[in-house]
Amino acid sequence: MRWRKIRAWLVDNGFWTRPSDAVSQFRSGKRASSLGARGEEAAATFLKGKGYVIVQQNYQKPWGELDLIVIDDQTIVYVEVKTLRSEHGSPEKAVDQKKQKKLIRLAQAFAAEKGLLHQKSRFDIVSVRWPRAAAEPLINHFKNAFRGPDKGVGGYRRHH
Repeated sequence: MRWRKIRAWLVDNGFWTRPSDAVSQFRSGKRASSLGARGEEAAATFLKGKGYVIVQQNYQKPWGELDLIVIDDQTIVYVEVKTLRSEHGSPEKAVDQKKQKKLIRLAQAFAAEKGLLHQKSRFDIVSVRWPRAAAEPLINHFKNAFRGPDKGVGGYRRHH
């Protein structure tokens, strides 16, 4: 029943039949060529290659932004992308507890707007390390990187 609702939302918004279009809708203008935007595009391409459906990128509210919202099987996945220029380091460590709380609040807003508060979901982090000389980035995907509230509150239910 819940999967029908999310699939209906995907179809209504044109993502189900042509999910690749969502990847090509990245920001235009000055930010489009920034390292962060390039990292987000690389992360979206990486996730799409793993079979995820890209639903939305750069979901914005006055207090922040969700980089990517994707579907993995029947789970909504809120993805934070962190990009570094260096080939060393751990970009994912920048997603501290304060940032996690902000992401959870954004996910709650998204889920409430779309009527998906009780849909199974999780929070992932994609770490992109893109050294200056490298043509391709080094990408790590951390599934279920942190937990939100239990019992479907705000669009998050623990994914076991």
